[in-house]
Amino acid sequence: MTTPPEAPRKTMLFDDAVLEKIAGKAAMNVPGVLALQGNLIENLSDRLTDGEQPQIGVAVDANQERQTVALELTALVGLW
Repeated sequence: MTTPPEAPRKTMLFDDAVLEKIAGKAAMNVPGVLALQGNLIENLSDRLTDGEQPQIGVAVDANQERQTVALELTALVGLW
């Protein structure tokens, strides 16, 4: 009896900006997270646009070699 050949592995690559937007939108659905805060330039940019920039306050460090993604979020959190 022969074993079937292993299926080829497929790789998906995501741009850091896409990961930032996904993380930002997900963070805003967490109870208690009031807002994500960016640096001065990001905050000014957000005020001058429609304010729909879910990547503000999110930093992504993707390492393809180690196959890891690190997220850093700066958030305003309300506890009650």
